[in-house]
Amino acid sequence: MMPVLDGFGLLRELRADERTRTIPIILLSARAGEESAVEGLQAGADDYLVKPFSARELLARVRTHLELAQLRREWTVALERQVQERTAELFQTCQDLEVEVTERKQAERKLLEAQQVVMQQERLRALGRWRAASHTISTTRSPGGAVHRVTAGTRAGFE
Repeated sequence: MMPVLDGFGLLRELRADERTRTIPIILLSARAGEESAVEGLQAGADDYLVKPFSARELLARVRTHLELAQLRREWTVALERQVQERTAELFQTCQDLEVEVTERKQAERKLLEAQQVVMQQERLRALGRWRAASHTISTTRSPGGAVHRVTAGTRAGFE
């Protein structure tokens, strides 16, 4: 028995503190039985041993949990590094995409401007053909008696 704080209270406080949250905890208890072990594991213990226990077994479990904790720390560091690398890659990709979007918008604006110019030229060409087709040809005589054909809107033949 522990004075002031029982094993479950100590376990709660250790798990609540950021500095001790990942320390492996093995509960050593006189309470035997599956229900007690499950209760301890569900409370956050890494392992549960019932008294009396073998020193060799306790040492083996401590060694195993320390090794597992070390592996978890290494995996955490490796995963954090991978997350940072991937985040940097994604950030760079986002920047590249923003540049590409800007370039495409500029190209799209230029294309629309070029299309408008082409459409304006087509309208003017069509208007020119329409005007040319709508001119009337008339025959006139000059003061000297010569016959001249005149297209409306031109002065061809008069000099």
